Amino acid sequence: MTTVHVRAPESHGDVFDSIGRRAYLDSLREYGDLVVWTGSSSPQHVSGLGLQSSDTATGSYRRWFTTAFVAAARGRARIAVDPYQRSSLHTWSLVSLVLLARARRSRALISGFGESTAVADATFGAFGDRLVDSAVSESQWSFRLGTSVSEWIASRPYAALALRGDRPPPSPAWIEWFEATTSTLGLTPAVVVHASEDYLSAQSLSHSLPGTYQAFFVSDHADHERALREVYARSALLVSDRPSALILGATEGAVPIGWVESSIGEIGATFDALAMPWVGRWEGDAAERLPAIDDATLAESAARLAAVVHRERVRLGRSDRAGVAT
Repeated sequence: MTTVHVRAPESHGDVFDSIGRRAYLDSLREYGDLVVWTGSSSPQHVSGLGLQSSDTATGSYRRWFTTAFVAAARGRARIAVDPYQRSSLHTWSLVSLVLLARARRSRALISGFGESTAVADATFGAFGDRLVDSAVSESQWSFRLGTSVSEWIASRPYAALALRGDRPPPSPAWIEWFEATTSTLGLTPAVVVHASEDYLSAQSLSHSLPGTYQAFFVSDHADHERALREVYARSALLVSDRPSALILGATEGAVPIGWVESSIGEIGATFDALAMPWVGRWEGDAAERLPAIDDATLAESAARLAAVVHRERVRLGRSDRAGVAT
């Protein structure tokens, strides 16, 4: 039996932390049963990883490394070189695993999301019957998840809003722009929460806007993700300064809009690479410069979104199925 040894520890604690890792783990199952190092991750994070009965998970790096070493020595292991490496000690232990795998005709799977140069030099192009796409970022793996494009619902009464709580709140002029946008499109604002630090600011926003307050935040990541997806599946658009939130909404058909004063450039960098330049076109600009969004503009963006999501899923080897954690 071939096993795939991979690390997926918690890093920053919000729901997208586990979503990105779950998408990556899902992509590896075609290679064998997973042996996952979760480190000191919280139970909430682990719940969002979507681990299956065929997977083995451990919080002990020593145990994970020993198991991987023995399997690699027997020629029955694949070592996943993934984006979640932080410790230099772990980096060099990974190098030793990959070199052993090479000697024993095991394989390495290279994802290329920022492993150290030493690991890349030791492994890139040297292994495997397939190279995991080295151009895929952590956030882009999340396109594997979510409702199939063909199953996106047409009735979308909400305009979702997800803003970071650790940045300055939007100005009155920006609130006016958002209200005017929702009014023009006939949408109801829905304020949502992606991380615990967003909660108080979301409450404040909900009091500033008419409509439904949907400030979901539950500690269990799988439940939290389901709650967010339910809102986004009924949202015509999502405005946020969180690239991760915009991608999550996009996988449910909510047109992503990053036109927020508090954004600092990361949205454009993320979505320009996906051929979605409108998402970050006016990020960080003053509210007075933001253009209106009418029905025609929204419909055009929705069509382009569907094409991009489909393209990314094909590129990432996604089968036509829903991707909500169970």
